[in-house]
Amino acid sequence: IIFLFSYYWVLQTLEAMVQIVTASLIGEWWHYPDEEVETVSLGLTQAMKRACTYSFGSASTGGLLFAFVQALRQIRSWSRTRVKFVADAMDCLLGIILFSFDYVNAWAYVYIGIYGYSYSDAGKNVATMLQRKGWTGVISSELAGNAFIMAKLAVGLFTGFIGLILSVFDHRLLEGIGLRQYYDKAGFIIGVFVGFMVSSVILAVVSSALNSVIVRFAESPLEFAENHPSLSRRMESAWRSKISDGTNSRV
Repeated sequence: IIFLFSYYWVLQTLEAMVQIVTASLIGEWWHYPDEEVETVSLGLTQAMKRACTYSFGSASTGGLLFAFVQALRQIRSWSRTRVKFVADAMDCLLGIILFSFDYVNAWAYVYIGIYGYSYSDAGKNVATMLQRKGWTGVISSELAGNAFIMAKLAVGLFTGFIGLILSVFDHRLLEGIGLRQYYDKAGFIIGVFVGFMVSSVILAVVSSALNSVIVRFAESPLEFAENHPSLSRRMESAWRSKISDGTNSRV
C-alpha cells in the first residue's frame, strides 16, 4: 500500500506539473499569437519555473488526493475477497470523497497554469465556469481519457516485456535490489510501472492541451477568432456539430 501510494503521488505530481506548464503555454499562445516561437522560449522557462515553485504545492496536493483515493481503492479490492463489510464501508467512503472533491480533476490544472490559482480554488472556479456556459457535458465525456488509458497500458505492457526479456537473459540485473528469486516476474512488473509512468507524463501534455483549448474556447472565443481565425472556424464548426448531436451550450 505504501509503495502504491508513493508511486501514484509521484506520478500524479509529475503529470500535474506538466499539465500546468502546458496550460500556461496554451493561454499565452491563445492571446499572444505573434510571440516569437522558439524551442526553449521565455514563456516556457517561466512556466516551468512557476510550476516548480509557486504552483508546486497545488500540483502535489492534487497528487496527494489522487494517491489517497487510489490507495483506498486498492484496500477495497483486497478486502472484498476477505471481509465484505469492510469493502462496502470503503465503497461508501470513496463515494463521499469523490462527491466532495468532484471539482478536483485535470480541469483544475488549466486554471492553475493560466491564472495561478490554488488547487481548490482552481477546481471550483473552472467547474463554475463550465456549468455557467452549459459545458458540463464536455467534461463528463471520457472518450479521450479512455484512449489515453489504453495508450498507457499498451506502453506499460511493452516495457514490461522488455524488462522480462532483460531479466531472463541477465539474472544479475535485479540482484542489487535483492530480487534473486522471481527475477522474471519482478522484471516484468518493474517494466510495466516504469513504462506506465513515462507514458503518463508524456501524454499529460496532450491531455492538458486538449483541456486548455476547451477552457479557453469557453472563456475567450472572440480572442480566438481574432488571433487564430482559421482554427476558430474549424473549432466552431466542430462545436456546432456537437450541439446538433444533443449537447447544449452557451458560448
